[in-house]
Amino acid sequence: MKASIILAVFCFISNLLYTQDIFERQKRDYIWLIGNSPLISGGNDMTLLNFNSIPPEIISTDINMDFWHTNASVCDASGNLLFYTNGIEVRNFNNDTLATGLAPTQMSEQWDNNGYINPQGALILPVPGSDFLYYIFHEDRDWAPHGGSWVQNLFYTKVDMSANNGLGAAIEKNIPIINDTLAYGRIVATPHANGRDWWIVIPERDNNRYYSVLFTPDGIEKVKNVQIGDSIVTGGHQSSFSPDGAKYARIDIKYTGESEHRVTIYDFDRCTGEFTSFTSFTFIDLAFGGGGLAFSENSRFLYVTSWFNVYQFDLNVPNVEATMIKVAEYDGFEDPIYDLNTDFKLAQLGPNGKIYIACATNANYLHIIHTPNSRDLACNVEQHGLELVALNNRSIPNFPYYGLGPLDGSPCDTLGIDNPPPQAAFSYAVEDSAALQVAFYDGTRFSPESWLWDFGEGQSSTERFPVHAYTEAGVYEVCLTASNQTGSDTVCDTVGFVVSGSLSVVRSGAAVGVFPNPASDMATLSAQGLPAAVREAELVVYDALGREVLWQEAPVLNGGILQQLDLTYLPAGVYFWALRADSGEGLGVGRVARR
Repeated sequence: MKASIILAVFCFISNLLYTQDIFERQKRDYIWLIGNSPLISGGNDMTLLNFNSIPPEIISTDINMDFWHTNASVCDASGNLLFYTNGIEVRNFNNDTLATGLAPTQMSEQWDNNGYINPQGALILPVPGSDFLYYIFHEDRDWAPHGGSWVQNLFYTKVDMSANNGLGAAIEKNIPIINDTLAYGRIVATPHANGRDWWIVIPERDNNRYYSVLFTPDGIEKVKNVQIGDSIVTGGHQSSFSPDGAKYARIDIKYTGESEHRVTIYDFDRCTGEFTSFTSFTFIDLAFGGGGLAFSENSRFLYVTSWFNVYQFDLNVPNVEATMIKVAEYDGFEDPIYDLNTDFKLAQLGPNGKIYIACATNANYLHIIHTPNSRDLACNVEQHGLELVALNNRSIPNFPYYGLGPLDGSPCDTLGIDNPPPQAAFSYAVEDSAALQVAFYDGTRFSPESWLWDFGEGQSSTERFPVHAYTEAGVYEVCLTASNQTGSDTVCDTVGFVVSGSLSVVRSGAAVGVFPNPASDMATLSAQGLPAAVREAELVVYDALGREVLWQEAPVLNGGILQQLDLTYLPAGVYFWALRADSGEGLGVGRVARR
C-alpha cells in the first residue's frame, strides 16, 4: 500500500515537471530599416517599415547610418525595434552606438560610413530561451592577394539588451566561428526541428562545401562542414531557406550582361543540419550586380530575380526546372527624381506573407509580390509598388522565418514544444474560365498536417493544393479546414463565376463586403486593402439568371471603397454582386439579399 502511494505521488510530480510548451510566432522581423541617403538635400536618410500596422506603415527617419548590402535588425517578441547593423556598426532603437569596428579589414575602413557590401552579410538571432541576449552573425571582406576581394571569417558579436537600463551593450565582439574562404554573404538560418535551436548555414566559395552551425542556449554548440552535389562557382547571389525549413536554395550569376544564372535547390534535414539531396539547373538572362530569390510562405514556390525579370518555379513537381514561368518583366519605370531604373535584385519574405524585392540601383522603391502562394500571374507582382522615403542602395533586411516551430513526431522533437493549432488561409486562381476550373493554394501557418476543402457545391478534397471544376456559374463559399496534432482551424472565402453575355470570372483579393445583408432599400459596399494600381472600379449586380440589373462606378480613395447601393427598384430576392477594377481584374464577389 505504501509503495502504491509513493508511485502515485511520483507520477503526479513527473506530470507536473513535464509540461508541453506551445510554440509562438514572435514578431522579431516586424520593423525593417532601408536606406542610405536622403531623397533631397537635408531630408531624412532612412525608411522604416512597420509591419505591426496593416498595411505596413512607412515612416521617414534619420539615423545618419547607411545600409548598402549588409542589413540586419531585430525586434523583441512583440515587434518593438531593438537594434540593427550594417555589418560594421551596431546601433540600438535610440540610434545609440553599441559597437563599431565589426570584422575589421582594410576594406571595412573604406566602407566605414556605408557598411559592408556583402548581401546577407549579417544575421541577428535571439539566444534560444533568452529574452535579452542576441548574437549577430557577421562576415568580413578584404582585398584578396591576387586581385578582387574575399571573405575569410565568420564572427559573432553578442548583445545584451538588459544592460544599460535596457539600452543594450555589446558584451562580446568579433568572436571567430569559422576561418575559411567563404562565399560573399549568404548567412541564413532555419529553426532546428526541436523548435528551440537554430541552424545557420554558410557556403564556402567556389566549391560544394557548406558550414552548418548549431546555435543553442549555450551559444555555438557545433560547427559541421558538409559536402554535397556539384561544385558551384560563386556568383552574384542570394540564398534562402523555405519557411518550412525543408529546402535551401541559392542563385549564382557569373557576370554582368548576358550571363548564366544557376539555381540550386537542396533538401535540408532540420534534425541533423545536413543537406540530403539537391537539384541544379541554369538559364541565360541579362544580369547586373547579381540576382535574388525568396520562397513563398507555403514553401511551394521559389521566386528568382534577374536584372529585368522575375521568375517562378513550382517545387511541388519533380522537374522544377520545367515549371519556370516569367511572372514580371521590368516595365521601364524610373525614379522621377534621379531617373534611376527600378529593376530587380534582392528579395525578402515579409511577415505579412508578401515578398518584397529591392531594385538593382539606388532607387527609392520596392516591388511587391502580393500573393506569392499562388501559381503563375496569380502571384500578383506589383512593380515599384512601395515608395520609400529615402534612397536605397540595393539593400533589404536579412531575416530568418520566425513562424516555424518543431517538426512534430521527428526523432529530435524532444523538448516538449508543440506547434499551436494551424492558422488556416488560402488563395485561389481561375485556371480555365470556360471549364469553371479553379486552383486552390493552401497558405496555412504553423505546420498543418491535413486539409479538408469544401468547395461550396457538395464536393470536397483532402489534397493540399486541389484543382476543382465547378458545374455551373454562380457564387460559392469555399472553406478550408486545416489540422495538426494540436488542433484545427477553418477559413472561408467566396469564389464567383458570373455570366453576362460572355463568361466573366471574378475572384476575391481585398477585404470586400456588402452590408447590411439582407438589405431593404439601401446597402453599402466596403472594400479595403485594394492593390495600389487600382484607381477606378465598377460595381455590377446580377439577378439569379445572370442578367445585369445594376451598374455603377465605385470611386477608389486611399486604397479603399465605401459605396452605397440603391436596391429600391429591385424585386425581393437574392442577387450576385461583382466588384471589378478598371483593368477588368476581379476584386470581389458575393451575394446580397433584397427584402
